[in-house]
Amino acid sequence: MIGVIDPGRIAVEVNLTAGRIDRVDVRFARPAWPLKSMQDREAAEAAALVPRLFGVCGVAHRVAARLAVAQATREQGPDPSAATLAIMSERVGNGLRSLWLGAGRPTALAPHVVGALQRLGAAEAPLIKLSLADALPSQAALADLVAVAETLLLAAEAAGSGDGSEPALGEGRRPSRPDALTPADDIAVISALAADPEHFGERPAIPGRVVETGAYARQSASRPFLPEAAARAAARVADLRATVAQLRTVLSEGLARPSKSVLASGSTGPGEGWAAVETGRGRLYHHVALDRFGRIRRYGIVPPTAWNFHPRGPFRLLLEGRPAPTATLAAQEVERIATLFDPCVPYSVRVREAADA
Repeated sequence: MIGVIDPGRIAVEVNLTAGRIDRVDVRFARPAWPLKSMQDREAAEAAALVPRLFGVCGVAHRVAARLAVAQATREQGPDPSAATLAIMSERVGNGLRSLWLGAGRPTALAPHVVGALQRLGAAEAPLIKLSLADALPSQAALADLVAVAETLLLAAEAAGSGDGSEPALGEGRRPSRPDALTPADDIAVISALAADPEHFGERPAIPGRVVETGAYARQSASRPFLPEAAARAAARVADLRATVAQLRTVLSEGLARPSKSVLASGSTGPGEGWAAVETGRGRLYHHVALDRFGRIRRYGIVPPTAWNFHPRGPFRLLLEGRPAPTATLAAQEVERIATLFDPCVPYSVRVREAADA
């Protein structure tokens, strides 16, 4: 029996000295029991269990589980075109909801935005349901999702949601290009995850690198070199526009073209399989190892948030050195920057002033 799910939490503690954030302690923790509860279950149960255990980006988790199990069992996996379409649809839906309803957004939304958000769910749900059943939806259903997405993106651009115009205290460190997690990293990540699923899944690292994943990492190569917080805000909208453009291509061509940048999978040995899925928040990894009876012996997951909120990760680096005249303003700045990374779990913020340190 699966009980109430604790998704985990991010705890952020910062020191404030002479009006500047000079130390950042980030801790991402998740309970071990959800993955352990999968042990000794039939491999076929993974695709149904994982979305219940990890509700955020549930479609991506389901697809990743199906791909990983298919590799471990050497059975037929999900239809690549339908799975790609399901992932892109979830990316659009989740991204737009986060843009309009996430932390730091206005509490009062214009009536046309409220109506469009309601239509978004209605347009997204049946399309994803069909895609997960390995069936391509009708052109009318896909056109409906594209149309409502365009409405919300235009409204976001008009409201300044993606131009970096959020109130800020100023940039701290110099802007830099992110060290993006890409398909070229998949084998290294999966090897480490297979060796230590519990600890690597919570605190992943690639030696010598500060890895980032998500919209800013995907878009940074083609975005103007703006101050970093502004660039991150703009990248969220640009990334959604790019995904909607991909959906328009599906609409015109009649199918989604699979790509390793969106879906990848393989095997690390007999009875073992892995998958990588590019979600809106970044690259998601699954690895499964089965026993000789086909039951789950070990299951590992690396969520995108574990990279971005690593103790030495990009979130911490962006915060260090940022000006903040008071503890209240420092807490607000931490929350604003956290929103730009769009974490998949709740977070708490504590500010320690120099006299308290």
